[in-house]
Amino acid sequence: MWNAWVSISEIDHFITLKRTRLLLQRQKLKVASILKEQMGYLEEWSLMDRDHSVSLLGAIEALKASTLHFPVIEKAVVDILDLKHIVSLAVVHGMASSIFSLISKVDEMNSVMAEMMHITAQETVLLKQCERFLSVAAAMYVKIVAD
Repeated sequence: MWNAWVSISEIDHFITLKRTRLLLQRQKLKVASILKEQMGYLEEWSLMDRDHSVSLLGAIEALKASTLHFPVIEKAVVDILDLKHIVSLAVVHGMASSIFSLISKVDEMNSVMAEMMHITAQETVLLKQCERFLSVAAAMYVKIVAD
């Protein structure tokens, strides 16, 4: 009896261990599938981050260059309006390349969305045709069954 109890306990422990390993494997597969789906987005994010970093570096360099050209009047006082104008131009110049990059992406997305709207309109027409065909088929089926 004791040996049977020990054997059953060992089998129970083995089954529990296998279940735990199976659950762990399932969780690993879920995480892997989620990460696999997200990898494209992460790669795209790295490209956008690189573009943003380049744009930010350009803005920083433009600000550095513009600060060297501040119009200084007597007693090393800077005219605030000139400073505001120079800094604004530097920021706009530094961000212009990223804005143009985003504009091209927006234009591309706009064309994709226009195509999507066209396809959706076509699908709506086809769905209405299917609805009519199904109603005709249902009427024919009822007529056949009734006869």
